[in-house]
Amino acid sequence: MLRPAVFASSLALIAACADVDQSPIEASAPPRLARPLADTSTQAVHVDAQADDAATQSEDAAWLLEDAAVAPPSAPTAPSAPRAGGRPSGVATCYSALSSSHPATVAFWAALRAGDLEGRPRAIEALTAAAAEYPNEEEFALLLGLAHLWRVAEPNVTELFDFAGLLSAVDTTRAELERAAALCPTDHRIAAWLGPVLIRSGRMANEPAEIDRGMAILDAGIEAYPAFVLFSKVLVYADQPADDPDFVRAVEAITANIGACGPTDPACGNHPKVAHNLEGSAVFLGDVYAKAGDRARALAAYQGARASADYASWDYDAVLSARISALDLHMASARNENPFDDPQWAWSTSFQCSICHRE
Repeated sequence: MLRPAVFASSLALIAACADVDQSPIEASAPPRLARPLADTSTQAVHVDAQADDAATQSEDAAWLLEDAAVAPPSAPTAPSAPRAGGRPSGVATCYSALSSSHPATVAFWAALRAGDLEGRPRAIEALTAAAAEYPNEEEFALLLGLAHLWRVAEPNVTELFDFAGLLSAVDTTRAELERAAALCPTDHRIAAWLGPVLIRSGRMANEPAEIDRGMAILDAGIEAYPAFVLFSKVLVYADQPADDPDFVRAVEAITANIGACGPTDPACGNHPKVAHNLEGSAVFLGDVYAKAGDRARALAAYQGARASADYASWDYDAVLSARISALDLHMASARNENPFDDPQWAWSTSFQCSICHRE
């Protein structure tokens, strides 16, 4: 039988640096990796940034990860060209003014931006009620799924040993994100959460068909919106041993994610809903390169975070400084024979969402 704690940890790996986002009428979706902060190719921008604040206030809602009960939207025959100042053509959310301005939506974002783990249950309760009252609203379904995913990734003290509640949160995450995907087939961002959840759960349960379905969803999302979805491919493979061929795929994905991110992409910078996307993503990026043994790129990624205009208000300077100081040790630990001295990489920390979202 699958141990709840192990399963939760496995899924939490995908919840890192969540992404939520834009306004109801926007026809483009955000990625997760950004161009270098300074001169470094170091931005795993996991988050949806929005250029238009006014329009943005309303559309925040989808970034942690998941899978869909419905077949994923068919991918275009070739990657969509990024729209000037926004997401690729063909990528659109289905948010409404009602859902984006609803108190439940506002409460969720307030809790996430504050890193309020104790207040999160109230936000989840409000979203549950809103989703039940308005079953056709994508945003409520999506945020409810993501709120439960946040619970899995960053449990509070009470939730930490509530294994039944943890498994229930996983089930709700999947169900609500699947429902959101069915409600809005053009929201290709959902593949970034949806695919990895299926892959992880399939691996843990030894169900190849589930793994294949998740991978197909993830690949379709990458085809439709590479800058947003590629980061999730990183997280699918990042926890593999450093000398495992699958870990190479994580390195390849993060490098491709950097290349896919344009300067005007809303997912490639800090955003009102993801205040420290650049800084947090730089830690993820640096950790991947450090584990891969690429010291120069790892250091460039870490140091690049400090070039962000918002760095001074970021709460995780100590985390970054510790990584820079221990870089050589971490690189050596990742490749020695002792599996118990590996550092705690960004994708397995207890702040993998907050590192980007907390103001």
